[in-house]
Parts: sequence; C-alpha cells; structure tokens
Amino acid sequence: IDASDNQGYAATSTLAGTRLNTNLRDIAASISVVTKDFLEDSSSTDLKELLIYTPSTEVIGPLGNLANEGGRSGENTVTEIFDRLSPTTRVRGLASATLTRNLYESSLPMDSYNVDRVTMNRGANSILFGVGSPAGIIDTTNIAPVFRDATELTARAGSYGSYRGTFDLERVLIEDKMSVRIAGLMEDTKYQQRPAFERDKRLFATLSWRPTDTLSINVNTEQGDIDSNLPRQFPLANMVSIWFDPLARPDGLVQPTHNALATKANGTYGRSYNGPNPAIFVPQVAWSESGSGSVNTSLNANGTAGMLNLKQPFWHPAGSPNRQADWWASIRGSGRNQEIWNGGVNSEISGEFTNNQITDTSIIDFRNHLIDGDTKGESLKFDTYNASIEQLFWENNIGIELSYDKQTNSAQNHRLLAGGRSDALQIDPTEILPDGSVNPNLGRPSVGFNNGSWSKADNESDVFRTTAFIKLNASERTDGLISKLVGNHTITGLFETREASSYNRNGHLYKWGSDYAEFGTYTNGKYVHASLPRVSGHRNFGGIVYLGDSLYGASTPVGANLQGSIPTLEVEDSYTITVHNPKTDAWENRSFSVEKNPSTGGSKSRLERDSEALVVSSRFWDDHIVATYGWRKDSLNSFAENAPITSPGRYPILDDPDFQVLDTSSGSEDSDTTFSWGVVGHAPKAWVENLPVSSLSVRYSTAENRVASATVRHDLFGRELASPRGETEEHGISFGLFEDRVSVTATWYETVQSLRTETRLSALNGLLPFVLNRVGENARAVIDENFYEQDDIENLANYPAE
Repeated sequence: IDASDNQGYAATSTLAGTRLNTNLRDIAASISVVTKDFLEDSSSTDLKELLIYTPSTEVIGPLGNLANEGGRSGENTVTEIFDRLSPTTRVRGLASATLTRNLYESSLPMDSYNVDRVTMNRGANSILFGVGSPAGIIDTTNIAPVFRDATELTARAGSYGSYRGTFDLERVLIEDKMSVRIAGLMEDTKYQQRPAFERDKRLFATLSWRPTDTLSINVNTEQGDIDSNLPRQFPLANMVSIWFDPLARPDGLVQPTHNALATKANGTYGRSYNGPNPAIFVPQVAWSESGSGSVNTSLNANGTAGMLNLKQPFWHPAGSPNRQADWWASIRGSGRNQEIWNGGVNSEISGEFTNNQITDTSIIDFRNHLIDGDTKGESLKFDTYNASIEQLFWENNIGIELSYDKQTNSAQNHRLLAGGRSDALQIDPTEILPDGSVNPNLGRPSVGFNNGSWSKADNESDVFRTTAFIKLNASERTDGLISKLVGNHTITGLFETREASSYNRNGHLYKWGSDYAEFGTYTNGKYVHASLPRVSGHRNFGGIVYLGDSLYGASTPVGANLQGSIPTLEVEDSYTITVHNPKTDAWENRSFSVEKNPSTGGSKSRLERDSEALVVSSRFWDDHIVATYGWRKDSLNSFAENAPITSPGRYPILDDPDFQVLDTSSGSEDSDTTFSWGVVGHAPKAWVENLPVSSLSVRYSTAENRVASATVRHDLFGRELASPRGETEEHGISFGLFEDRVSVTATWYETVQSLRTETRLSALNGLLPFVLNRVGENARAVIDENFYEQDDIENLANYPAE
C-alpha cells in the first residue's frame, strides 16, 4: 500500500482485513482509514488531535474528548489520569485500543510528519493480532519511498508561542531500483496552562531497493526525544468555598483551641505517621512565603521549618458524638466531612458523593496556570528499526516476506503533587497548634503534598515475522458459472515470534531519613509504627505550600486571586522541625535528614509469544460475494522478577547481580486459538439502477482476540487465570451516493470482554476469604468443583459454619 491508494480523504485499500492489500469495501469488519490529506487539512499531528474526528474513538488530552477520571481517593476526591506521551484512548466506550506501527505492536506516540495513513479497526480482530485489545486496533503506516525526487518543508506557528517545523526529502539513488527518504520534526507546543509544554524532536529514514521486479528490500529507522510538562484536565477539588457557606454548619464550628497534650485525658489518641493531615493541624514542612521555593522559618510557628507529630490526637472528647473538637472537623467539603457533621446519619451513602471542584477562576486561575508549576515532568526517548525482504513468484501469485522489527524506549516521569489531597485547594483552619503555639498561617489557602513520586521504564521488543501467500483464481482457468461458483481465493499464512521485555523502577521524590525513623521509638525501643523504618512506610515527607494571604474574616473566597502555580521548591538535605517526642511525651525542635529520590520498587519482566495464523479471502460470483476466514494460535510465556530488598529499610537492590529475569516462566504456558470470519455482499449494478444510491453492500462479521501481559493473574482462590478475551459480532449496511463520491455506513455491533481485571471489586479480595473461612470445607469443595456454576455457589447458606 502506498499513497497512490488514497483519493483525497478516501482510502481504497488496507492491510487490516487480511494482512494483504485488500479493497476496503470487501472487508466485513469496521475499519476506517485516515489519509495524509485529512491529517494535513485537519491539522492533526498526533492521535490526541485526530481521534476527536473519527467515529467511536476518544482520547485524553487538552484537545481530547475523554476525561476518564481515575477513581476516587479516600476522601472522594476525583483523581486525574494524567495525560501521557503515549496517548490514553478508548474505542467504542469499552477500553483502550492496541496501538501498532506498520502492524507491529508499539506504545510509541505517532506523529504525522512520517505517517502516510492511520487505520482504525474497531472491535476484536484476531487476523491482525490474536493478542490485542477487544476495543480495537489503531495502526499507523509510515511513509515509504515513492521513487521520485521530492523536497518538502513545512513551518507552523500556533497559540501561546507554539511552533512546529518538518522536512521530507527523497532522492532516487538508482532509477526504479533504489531510493532513500528522510524526514524530520522539531516541535515546541505551549499550552494555555503555563508553564505546560511538550518538545518533540524526531528523525526518520527509510530506504527501498528493488534488485528485480519481484524482489524488494526495505529498511527504516527512527529516533525520537520528547520532553514535556503536560497540562492538567481537572481543576483542584474545592475545600475552601464551603467555609463561607452559611448552610455548611448551622450551629457553627467548634475548633480545637486547647493544648492537645495537656488535655489528652478528655479524649482518646490515634496515631498519625504522615502529613499533612486532613485538617492541616500539623504540617510537616511549610513553604509559607507565597511565590518562594525556600522555607522561610520566620513565617512558621516556633521559627522552624514545620511541625510533625508522631502521635496525632483525634480530639474525641469523652462522650462526644464526634461533633466537637474533632480533627476531621475542618470543613473540607469532602464526602467524609459530611458524615462527621451529620453525626453518622446517612453515613452509608456519604461515600457516594464526590468533592466539588474549583470553577471560579477568580479564586485560583486554573485555566491559565498549571498548579504543579515546574515540579512535574515527563520524558520519552525511543529508537526503532525495521527491515523486510519480499520475493514474488509465479506471476506474482505466490509471495513470501521475511521481516524484523525492533523497538526500544525509555520513559520517565516525576510529580510532586501526586494525588489525594495534593489535588485539592485547602484552607488552614487551625488557630492553636497541638503544642499550644499560635498558628501564624490561620486561614491561608494551600495545597499539600506527600513524598511526591517518580517512575522509570525501559522497554524493548523484538519481532521476527514470516508472511506468505498464494492466489488460486478460478477465473484464470475457466469462466462462466463454474468460475463464479468456485471463486478466487487468496490464502495467507503467518508465523511470528515476539519477545518484549521491560525494566520498571519507581520511588518517591522525598522521604524523611532513617534518623527520623530511629527517633520515632518508645523507651522500650519499639517503633511507634512497625512500618516506620521502611522506605515505603510511615516516614513520609509531606509539605504545605501556601498560595496567598489569609482569608480569615473574609465573607467570600471570590476574588482571592491565589497564586496559580507552586514555585520550584528548594528541598534541603535536612530540616529542623517542631516534633513530638514519643519517649518524653514533649515537644522539641529536632533536625532530621531528607532522602531524595529513594527507590521503593523495581521489577523486570519478559513476555514471549509464538503466533501462527491462516487467513483465507474468497470471492464469488464476479466479486459480488466476498468472504474472509481467519484462524490464529498464540502461545504465551511470561517471566517476571522483583528486585530483592534490604532489611529493615526494604529498599530495592536494583544493582544486585541476581536481579535478572529467569528462564523459568512465572506461570504455565498460555496457549489459545481464536477465530474470525466475515462476509460482504455487493449488490450488482443493475439492482441499484432505480434506487437513489450508486452502490449497496451488506456485511456481517464475528471475531475474537485476547489480551496478553507479563504478569500472571490469579483468582480469589489462588488459581491461575487465562488471559482476558474479547468477542465482537457486528452487521451493517453501506451505500454510496453521487457515483460513490459519498459513502455512508451503518453498523450494529456487540462487543464482550471477559476475564478482565476489575479493580473496583477489589474489596472481594478480603471478603470472600472471610466467607470461605466461615462456611467450611464442604462449601469450598463445591466452589472448587463448580467454579463457573454460580447457582451452586448461591447455595453456600446450606452448609454449616465451622
């Protein structure tokens, strides 16, 4: 396939139906092809800009049409799935699409500078990939030499100072035999949310050599380097405005103004090992000077960097119905808060309400400012290599292609405001701090953070593929009725081996050092909390960043015009803070070290896949009936290893020579066979002569596929699970208008995804083992024997508890 197969916005052929060049109208599956002309005219340079124009597709991003909130935190704050350099998509409202590059699986973000077309296959398609998303496949086809000297330069300027430049250069080295094509990209995208940006640099080169009319050799390579600080989609949760709502608490707010330690007999104490806590009673490190990345201790209580309490009081006075002097008693506008103020009334539904978000830009201008400032970032570096050799025989009726594809990439990201209360605009409600000192920041709006996060991933994939075909055409041997009935057939076979490996690391931006953990012990040497010495435990380094002056005494937060972005914080190697000593039960000023960028985890994995496929495309009755049959077998082996850890800190030892992916599979071999078939019927021209259409076709197809992962999954009984599967059934009708200058297609479909992981039901992980431990061995035996017979499981009540 090359650009000559496109007519403006209309593409006439595709590889997506049978892996060979096939007329689009003969494919029963739902396939859309976006040509280079459409990409240029719509100014779509990547999937984030393109998928808003294509049917049944969604994408995350500032120009996208998918919010896809990532669930809720413990306070029902809607969390954001941050935009990624590799786009997050959704097809048919079901799941993300499998992204491919020249029909090789790829997570690399596409860019139109070296793309000839984008093909979208909606629904499962085992002909292309027995292993892939049931939602569909989005494939980008790279440009190739067309054996014609050409030079193209483009330059584009956009909003907020954005610019983009590309070049596309082809030179014929040997006429009709060898040609080379080189393309490059330099792009700097700026966003309305300052200082968000994305800088993209890429270089692509491809060469085609045709030693003979039936032999061709093609190679290409691309290198890319992307650096970004992508914008947010959601405003901060609004935990400020409700303080000024007279209906929030009719009987007023009772604030804890006493010395908590001196009056601890009036209530019970709970333990808090990290901060900032919900009411911001005891921040850890406080950046109190608006716009400054340095800690100004003169603006903080006691002249220290902040406060920390290893044994945080809940301030529940004896006999109180949790309505007075409660440490949850800051009006945060959260679902948990509503439960507190109502004395537990309707507590069973309080978790169903999400927090309000900032909508008034006069409070904080979230549209023009990225709250993270420069404390967030993403990067991606990648290299790709592809080579293929194709030989045709028997007047081009037999052909074989040998190909190799290699892709490597290294992705990184870091984020200081990493979810939870970091995504909320709060107010400091505390007049008297727990040590009895006056809070100098009473009423000041702020955002908080806890540790921050970073991650790195190195990925590599290698694919060897053999594709062969043979054409058996009855029309070349006979004609008449026999030729129409026997038909013309193309049989395509595929054998492929793919090995994909990944090396993942993650950690925190900041943690209190081990000296803080040692300080947090009682006189008997026991830790205040067992996890305190662990790097991923309760020595979290949190902070408060104040964004403006106090709103205490104001009638409304409207017009506060708070600082829209936090400054780049200068985190020092140690801080002196006011801390409660668990040994002496007294407050004191102590200095603790700060660990920077500690690792909390590391893992390596490898996925090996062997695939065989057979596709038959048959044409009957002068091509008025076109049928496609596909069979595919995929065998998977997964391997995984976690980094060893130290004791007691539990730091991952990433440089341990034994930290290798072993040749022992993490689970049993997962082998499965999938089928796909479809049929298209084209009405003869004579049938539509008296109809208001120029052509008419009907289609039906059904297809299967499955999803692969290097992680072996288990059910609640510890049994190994098969890969998730997808099935799609669809039928449709197509007709042309104005001599087929306009084409209209209507499709009815049903897609089912089974055996998928559903995180929203994670509570069952604890519930079901509890139930099984109660109902006895007899009931467990029933479940083991009849796991898929739900009617039998419902009879568990008939078995006595042990």
